[in-house]
Amino acid sequence: MEVIFYYNASDPRYSVKSLTQVDTCSGSFKQPFNIMDPILQLSKAIDPLVYNYCYIQEVERYYFVSSQPSYEAGFYNVSLHNDVIVNLRSEYMELSAIIGRQEKRYNAYLKDSKFPVLNKQDINTLVFPRGFSDREEMLLIVNG
Repeated sequence: MEVIFYYNASDPRYSVKSLTQVDTCSGSFKQPFNIMDPILQLSKAIDPLVYNYCYIQEVERYYFVSSQPSYEAGFYNVSLHNDVIVNLRSEYMELSAIIGRQEKRYNAYLKDSKFPVLNKQDINTLVFPRGFSDREEMLLIVNG
């Protein structure tokens, strides 16, 4: 199978990666095969400082290169880790959701046990310095 190696300059948590293609080579999965953390067997060595990301067309997945290659039985074994954020991006971008909590903003219409709200009346009685007269007067109350 063909493996395309990239250099990933972006944060691993981002769903859109800044990739630079570095090399393409053929390889196979070491058995037993684990789709989340496979071990790739290559005929040539790679430098994980240059090749830190790869795409494998056969399984249609992107992987992080997670370890230095080790040499065993004529092959270079490279441990990979599934990039779930990129591999499932199209599926979770189609979802609609109500976000109940955000770091700096809140929605007062959604129930949230972490956002305290007081439900009590605040009544203050003030004495007017001149009192009231017999003629009409206007009283303005401002809240806030």
